[in-house]
Amino acid sequence: MMRMTALVALGAAMALWAAALAHASALDVIRDCSEDGKLNRHYTQKELSGALRKLPSDLDEYTDCRGVIRRAQLAGADRGGSKGLLGRVDTASPPTPKEQQKLDEASKSTPGRVAVGDQTVEPGSEGQPSVELPGFVLAALIGLGGLVLSGGGLAIRRRWPEQTQILLDRLGRATGPALNAIKRGISSLRR
Repeated sequence: MMRMTALVALGAAMALWAAALAHASALDVIRDCSEDGKLNRHYTQKELSGALRKLPSDLDEYTDCRGVIRRAQLAGADRGGSKGLLGRVDTASPPTPKEQQKLDEASKSTPGRVAVGDQTVEPGSEGQPSVELPGFVLAALIGLGGLVLSGGGLAIRRRWPEQTQILLDRLGRATGPALNAIKRGISSLRR
């Protein structure tokens, strides 16, 4: 009797173990793909979806496992004729007049005005939204730009003093006549 009970318990354990092997998990899908970059078994849509959710970032980044699993999902959706997800869509016959009318209405309809912040925007209208900066922000940005340019100029002058002086002399000779003309024009206006 004891022997019979042990055999029944062993048989039940073996059946449970075989059932567990038959029903793979999302981790089995990930392991299968990570071994050689392809799925060597057939998995359910639930297992494939779970694998996509649990796919480690390193496998996602450095392998094509996400693409392999998605292709297996699509192949599984196409399987089974009318029972599969893609089998439910009738692509052979054109849309009925009622369906075509709904498609036309959906493609021609435009949504109304949309509130964005304190302004309303109408989709499809031309023109750029105007952005007005407060005066103090504009002045701060201009001042910051001036500081960056002057700091950069000082850094360049310290790094290459001889080349900077040559450049300034050339600029002075080039802009000297223009500056003198501006001075004469201002002087003539003062009279």
